[in-house]
Amino acid sequence: RRMHMLRYLGERLSATRTVKEFWKHCLQGLEQDDIDVPFAILYSIIDNDDADTASHSSDSTISLKSCVLEGSIGIPEGHPASPPKLDLKRSQEGFVPAFREAMRTREPTMLQTRDGTLPESLMEGITWRGYGDQCKEAIIVPVRPTNGEMVCAFLVIGVQPRRAYDEEYSAFATMLNRQLAASLASVM
Repeated sequence: RRMHMLRYLGERLSATRTVKEFWKHCLQGLEQDDIDVPFAILYSIIDNDDADTASHSSDSTISLKSCVLEGSIGIPEGHPASPPKLDLKRSQEGFVPAFREAMRTREPTMLQTRDGTLPESLMEGITWRGYGDQCKEAIIVPVRPTNGEMVCAFLVIGVQPRRAYDEEYSAFATMLNRQLAASLASVM
């Protein structure tokens, strides 16, 4: 099922010509799999002085960056988990502290309610896709092109609550990360 979703996502992304289209097609590809993607939130990173152009961020210029909501799956409009814009340097709201960590490591980052990295308050009021069970874990994927070091977006995906996050699930997150990186490099 997850491999089918990755294949479908790849097909959607292969037809992409602009970065703005890339974000839209990414969400459309993920929306296909309601069981393995109970919810998703996608933020692009932009320069604070240019709200219409996707930026190429780096740790040294994080103070000049904001996250702009490109879309979500399963998250009601106006929900605290998905505000329209976030200050990447100063904000403590929502997923921003985890975004900063994912930007530092440039690898998928696991969040869990049991250790407090995934605030339970952010999970309230979400329309759970799949089996309807509340997520207790989520993955943040820092999206960057394979031909660049700079993170361009953050994708937050809920982990299927009826499935343990094991080596196989981790491999899926890694394959998703690589699929997005290769496709984004092609678009850019």
